[in-house]
Amino acid sequence: MDPSLISNSVPNQWVVETTKILDHQIDINREIPSVSVFHLPESITTTKPEAYEPQQIGLGPIHHFRSGPYRNMQQHKLVVARKDLQEITKEEDGKIIVINKAQELLPIVRELVPIVRSCYNIFLKDDDESLAMIFAIDGLFLLNLFQTYNIGMGEKEAYLLLLKEKAREFKRQLIEDDPESLTYLPDLLREEEFVVTSKNQIEFERYLHLSHQQFQQPKFGTRRRTLVQDIMMASNQIPFIVLKEIKEGLHPSSGSFSPSEFRIFCKIHSPLKLCSKSQAPKDDVNHVLQYLYDSIVNNYTPIEDTADLHKEESQKPDSSYAGPHTRMGLGDLINPINFISKVPTEEIVQLYEKSVSVLESFSQSETLLVPTASKLHDKAGFMFHALLKHQGIQNIYNKGNDIYLPCISLNNDSEVILRNLVAYETLTANTDKFLLNEYMGLMCALIVNVDDVQLLKDQKVIDGEMGNDEVAKLFIEMSTCIQPITTKEKSNLLQKMIDEVNTVYNNRLEMKMYLLLRKLAGWLLVGLKSIGKFVEHSWKIVAFMIGIVAVFVLTYKAYCDVYECH
Repeated sequence: MDPSLISNSVPNQWVVETTKILDHQIDINREIPSVSVFHLPESITTTKPEAYEPQQIGLGPIHHFRSGPYRNMQQHKLVVARKDLQEITKEEDGKIIVINKAQELLPIVRELVPIVRSCYNIFLKDDDESLAMIFAIDGLFLLNLFQTYNIGMGEKEAYLLLLKEKAREFKRQLIEDDPESLTYLPDLLREEEFVVTSKNQIEFERYLHLSHQQFQQPKFGTRRRTLVQDIMMASNQIPFIVLKEIKEGLHPSSGSFSPSEFRIFCKIHSPLKLCSKSQAPKDDVNHVLQYLYDSIVNNYTPIEDTADLHKEESQKPDSSYAGPHTRMGLGDLINPINFISKVPTEEIVQLYEKSVSVLESFSQSETLLVPTASKLHDKAGFMFHALLKHQGIQNIYNKGNDIYLPCISLNNDSEVILRNLVAYETLTANTDKFLLNEYMGLMCALIVNVDDVQLLKDQKVIDGEMGNDEVAKLFIEMSTCIQPITTKEKSNLLQKMIDEVNTVYNNRLEMKMYLLLRKLAGWLLVGLKSIGKFVEHSWKIVAFMIGIVAVFVLTYKAYCDVYECH
């Protein structure tokens, strides 16, 4: 709780604000929605604040009046609102009548304000009138934006439905003219209820003797992507119930407003493939960011079906091994034969401390989740493959030395979208499963340089407009905001895959020698620390121990000369 609320300078502020919260929630005569819009804590935003604070457009009460975005976009928002709220009609006598629908809209939104307040994890200090105006203006802007996406793609869907009707009529007429024709109809037309999709569109057009119609997915430049990344921020969301009431209130004849209105917008800008329409969230959606998150996580094919989706590719591991990734600066230690005899007694303490530091840096070096992609490929013969379109982050698996990952498309807006998806999952997960955090943790471990990026691009696991340097930087920086994998059950497919990959990588002779050296370094460290209190009085024993450390160092150096430690 904010200490200022109970400080002496404002002794009644906490009481006043708590009373307001209770009053607003008591006024609600229907189920209170869960908290879904967050003012993010510093523990999440501190590493890169600009990825969580809108730069172009502020939406909702947290960011609507943010100075930069307000100055840049407020007039544009009002222009959009005017177009939707101004209805122009022409009477029979030619008289033009302008109807201001804002007077219809604002009471509708105002009634929602007590409910919408409960969607935020902070108390909204603005009065109901101000909040109603904020939600109305920002809601109209978002609805207009989603409509621009749906119109273009809607033309394609309308054409596919028309093609289906033409095919149905063609089949009906064909059978009516010749009942025997059913036996030699093409497979596409034999089914009683056939489906026309983008994949079989050309075949239907050929059977119906129609010219091929092409529909290009719209492409967006840097300016649009900058706007989109603001719209996808966890603290910049407009609750779905606001958009629903505005759309149905202004356009009652257009039917019910559903979360599917978000689909095309999310499909175009999502870094990861979305689930099918049948798996997509339908009712329990709080805002567009949640719709995107659920659509990514729900993109899943049961594991019993996964094994047969790819042909098994046998890859022989590369026997050439370039050694472990850790390299230490050990040139200060010299030949152990001359070491003990020539070192003055007064320098034993310094050498002792140096030896302890060297052993600690080696034996206690960070254990990575998995080796990097290029190390797995170059040193253990692992190959990477892209999963199929209807498989997602819950379908990651390995078959021998083949690792299957979902394809991730990275563009200018992808980092902000990924960061806010991860933040949203971190703040809302009610179990020990952090599916997106776990996937991103794996990718951050696999990618630490441009070589890793290029390998995964070559294997079609990564695509998009971002360059190799930008992709590597993205994952390196995101590694600081990822929740560690906590689920250790073997039913967790991702953890199982990680265990199997590490087992294969660590079971090579070269890696076994490296791990043995690390264990030996740990034992030497324990020995040195146990006599640390007697360094000045038992310098000969310490010198002997340091001599052993020097032998260990030379052994490690010889190992690196053979296996090229990095």
